Amino acid sequence: MAFEIEQNILKKYTEEDGVTEISIPDGVTEIGESAFKDCKHLTSIHLPDSVTSIGEAAFFSCKHLTHIHISNRVTEIKRRAFAGCEKLMNIDIPDGVTEISKFAFDFCKNLISIHLPDSVAKIGDNAFFHCECLTSIHLPENMTEIGAGAFSGCANLTTICLPEKITYIRKLAFSGCGKLKEIFIPVPVSGNGETVKISLVPENFSTTIPLMGGKLNMLNYTPLMEQIQMLRTRNFSVKMDLNTKYLLLCRFLILCPELPELVAYMKNNFEEIFAFAIQHNLIEAVLILISWNFLNQQNIDGFIQLAIENTQKTGDPTIQVTLTEYKYKHIEFTSIEDKFKL
Repeated sequence: MAFEIEQNILKKYTEEDGVTEISIPDGVTEIGESAFKDCKHLTSIHLPDSVTSIGEAAFFSCKHLTHIHISNRVTEIKRRAFAGCEKLMNIDIPDGVTEISKFAFDFCKNLISIHLPDSVAKIGDNAFFHCECLTSIHLPENMTEIGAGAFSGCANLTTICLPEKITYIRKLAFSGCGKLKEIFIPVPVSGNGETVKISLVPENFSTTIPLMGGKLNMLNYTPLMEQIQMLRTRNFSVKMDLNTKYLLLCRFLILCPELPELVAYMKNNFEEIFAFAIQHNLIEAVLILISWNFLNQQNIDGFIQLAIENTQKTGDPTIQVTLTEYKYKHIEFTSIEDKFKL
């Protein structure tokens, strides 16, 4: 093996066939651009504490690299530094790194876990693109930006909690994350710092609309930052896809059933939101909405019919039974036939 060291910068490593492990000599401060690019036999490497920077594509396509020790003095990991390291399973980013650069870990298909320190404020575009084995990741409290496609194609990512300070989530940040069911964000609900964690609606949220002779699956696109902004400002009149808005409002209502701005908006749009909650089997929200006593002889039958259709779809009769009992106790049936029909 041969190291070319110039001004304490490792410029290029000349690979010898069969070399699997390397220790960088102490005194090297920077791993230069493409220094270990395409070193396909390399499995393990130790960086000395003198290293402070890992250059662009430094370990690009080191397909058998499974382990790397990064010293705590590293403050910069440049774009594509570990891209295509298909067997890299875990990595600890040292405190002091402020940004995960573009494509830094894209196509690290076996990456199971990665530790991001509190110093990281930004994840660049496509930083974890197609990290297919990544199931969860902790985002630091000080993080403010997630780049476009940052986690795109992370097919096994199931849950993520966004930091409260997040201000930018670029387009398609979580596209192709088929198992991602929960994207939480802390939302302030009082002046004393109290927050609740609300699950946002994925940008590719799909809903089913009944049609004559069948059903239509509609894909609704509402950027995550638009959802967050509505929740933070409590400006519920903002224009966005109504299915996304109503789902968010129902989730918020369950957590904060007495929030004045939320209650006021939902009361002004009661019938539309109540129908949505029934159709999506949001039982907790339905029970709260029923308690407002907005149901009457004019609207109850239509809601019960929706509940019957919901029961046929889900097999859960809870909402149907609850509405039927409400009508019996508070509105009464117009006839015995009416009672048995429902």
